[in-house]
Amino acid sequence: MISLKSKLINATLAATFAIPLATSGMFASAGSAQAAIIGSASFTGLLNFENELVDNPNSEKLKFTNPALFVLDDSGIFDNTTSVTVGSGNPYSLLLEKLNDISTTSGNTSASYKAVLASITDPFFTFSNSVNQIKFKATNIGNITRRRDLDSSTGVTTTSIDTFSISGTFYNGVNAIGNGTINAQKQNIPYSPGFYTFIVNAQSVPEPTTLLGLGAVGAVMAMSRRRKTLAN
Repeated sequence: MISLKSKLINATLAATFAIPLATSGMFASAGSAQAAIIGSASFTGLLNFENELVDNPNSEKLKFTNPALFVLDDSGIFDNTTSVTVGSGNPYSLLLEKLNDISTTSGNTSASYKAVLASITDPFFTFSNSVNQIKFKATNIGNITRRRDLDSSTGVTTTSIDTFSISGTFYNGVNAIGNGTINAQKQNIPYSPGFYTFIVNAQSVPEPTTLLGLGAVGAVMAMSRRRKTLAN
């Protein structure tokens, strides 16, 4: 009797520890799947501020105009991209609220801004080719540093940002096919202060069927070990 109880206890403990181990393996595999690159692209576009002549206003609008003047590179899910649109209009305006002033010197000012959630359009970007559309839903927009810089040699003041970063999810129709980021980098082109290059990277997400399959494997492993323990 004591031997049988001992076997039952051992079997229970085996199942108890086997399931978390199998589960941790499941999530490790899922993490590996997320790391797979499924597409990348780069394109050029214009970013300008509505109140570009004002120093650090409390509210501002960041305007996206012609977000794909040139598609520089496209691969994977973005292969053969012919156009990129933002929001539902051209230009599309993202509302910003000032967080704090950063610096104010002679002829140069800067301040940190955050995006107003209600103004974030969905989809934020749409990548199109002759047969397909990939849509990007923004889930997080990094804080933006707005700068006004005076060029002492020309006396001209320009308003711009150095970088702009968005993270979110890529969709093909209604299905999520990847997560990723879109980063805008300012280009130092004479007489074009609002000229930016957008860098796009997408990574795969694990499919629900994959997760269920891994979970089933873990459960079978636990039950198999329990039966062997009882048999002994």
